[in-house]
Amino acid sequence: MKTPLNILLLEDYPADARLIEHCLKDAGLNARITCVDKKKDFLRFLKDETPDLVLSDFRLPDFDGLYALQSVQKNAPDTPFIILTGAMNEETAVDCIKAGATDYILKDRLSRLPQAILSAMDKKETILKQREAENALLDSEVRYRRLFETAQEGIILIDAESKRIMDVNPFMTELLSRDKQEIIDKELWEAGIFQDQNAFREAFDKFEAEGKIYCEGMVIRTKGSEHVNIEMNCNSYQANDRWVIQCNIRDISERKRAEEEREKMRAQLFQAQKMEAIGTLAGGVAHDFNNLMTAIQVSSDVAMMKANDGDVITHELDEIRHAALRAAGLIRQLLLFSRKHLMEFTSVNLNLIVENLLKMLHRLIGEDIEIKTDLENEVQTIRADSGNIEQVIMNLALNARDAMPNGGELTIHTKNVAFGIDIRQTVPDARAGHFVNLSVTDTGTGMNTDTLRRIFEPFFTTKESHKGTGLGLSVVYGIVKQHEGWITVDSQVDQGSTFHIFLPVAEEETESVEMERIQADALYGAGERILLVEDDNKVREFTARAINKCGYQVFATRSVKEALEIFEREKGRFDLVFSDVVLSDQTGIELADELFKRKPDIKILLCSGYMDHKSQWPLIRQKGYAFLQKPFALPELLQTIRDIVQA
Repeated sequence: MKTPLNILLLEDYPADARLIEHCLKDAGLNARITCVDKKKDFLRFLKDETPDLVLSDFRLPDFDGLYALQSVQKNAPDTPFIILTGAMNEETAVDCIKAGATDYILKDRLSRLPQAILSAMDKKETILKQREAENALLDSEVRYRRLFETAQEGIILIDAESKRIMDVNPFMTELLSRDKQEIIDKELWEAGIFQDQNAFREAFDKFEAEGKIYCEGMVIRTKGSEHVNIEMNCNSYQANDRWVIQCNIRDISERKRAEEEREKMRAQLFQAQKMEAIGTLAGGVAHDFNNLMTAIQVSSDVAMMKANDGDVITHELDEIRHAALRAAGLIRQLLLFSRKHLMEFTSVNLNLIVENLLKMLHRLIGEDIEIKTDLENEVQTIRADSGNIEQVIMNLALNARDAMPNGGELTIHTKNVAFGIDIRQTVPDARAGHFVNLSVTDTGTGMNTDTLRRIFEPFFTTKESHKGTGLGLSVVYGIVKQHEGWITVDSQVDQGSTFHIFLPVAEEETESVEMERIQADALYGAGERILLVEDDNKVREFTARAINKCGYQVFATRSVKEALEIFEREKGRFDLVFSDVVLSDQTGIELADELFKRKPDIKILLCSGYMDHKSQWPLIRQKGYAFLQKPFALPELLQTIRDIVQA
């Protein structure tokens, strides 16, 4: 022993004390011995320090060995206590051993003492190590139980052999909304925790093969029959001579909802980008069509003017003219879809628009469909283009008619609504403020998810090829967007559909707007001089010929440079300058500005097949120039020219 043993010797005979010291020294024991014989000294020593070992005579002046043993057990319970006595008394020896003494040795047999001390110290060390291990295990169990009880995920402990549930933590019982006793000691398959038992069995078959499980997307069933998405991680370990399977279960319902919401937002963004791209394409294609349709309409109108009513060709020309008008209507729908069609915004009452359309709607959708209205009495006014809002309602009504081939019910509903800023979390296109909600509901066939994703795409239709262009809902989408509103759809197969349109409330009061119908008679000119500037050869040729045949003197050119040269050559003697906005060298607006410098009272009429930024419509409106949208029919052109020239 490197460190001396701290031995307390209780002995009242100095000679015996010396014999004991010599015995230990001769045996090679490294010991520091403190000898006391009085009770008070003994108790003071125990108070001040803890001996490694106590050797005690049985009889002492004012106390005995049993009292000393009890005092040591009280103050230092792990300290070995050996009785040394000169008289052999078996009854006393038995009492001491029963009381907890480590050994009982007669003084005439001190040769046993060194070995007894070594054995006592070994036993003490074994006991201390065992107690340390027990304390460590207890501490580990306490820590595990604390973690088990407070874990923020569900834990199920399963006996690997019987597959019975041994324990579940509070988080798991709360997640399942079940009492612990409803689950404990039941087999996994009996507990009814997992919605898909087959999938769970397959997972455990995998566990048997691989020794671990990780599953994501499994569903557990609560006591209230609610379904919770989880991820589960299982492994096994040995505890108390048996194998235990521990399943850690985490509720990922919120994460799943967030992922679904992100996917929904991603799909909505993709849809918006796709619609914007198609809208840009539609606007560009519409410009080219506008020029073609202008040439066709003007030419057919001129030919119709020449033909007599009895001519065979009159019917054919009429067909051409109507086809051109239908094509022009298709162009307008493309422009509406692309949100590049110019509209005249006024403050209007949505209820009045609905009521004025009812007769027409009855004729459009047939007698087998009942039309109902639910219009809010004090509906607020909106700032809108009345004609386009009528187009929205008619398109939705026609769409509803096609969804109810065997008849049904169509309901048009209006009401005032208001939204806070949080509306964007559920409807990305929406915004805060006051709006009027226009809803059109049918009792038709409804739509599935795939159809709902595509209904606003141009030319997408579920109808037969000869029963629609696929532009009706695209036009609705375009008009609503141009009115700074948004549209949502609720629909299920065989349960009908509801289109919800939200349009911003206007600040002004409702204006009463009456549309004047353009008359076709008395449109001829009286030799007025017109400077026509158009860079499309066919449009320029047909327009010049038509105007010229209708009593006007036309000077046609293709560029700003040539127009200025003609203007100078003719000394500005023109009653009207009719120019396209987008020309090969400069714009019609720049031409008009230059001509105003030279002749301040010159009259200007601009036209364009573009309806995006190329048309420069805001600038045209700001300068107050008259404007005519392509394609135009000859009567419309002549009426516009006459109005400007005679103004």
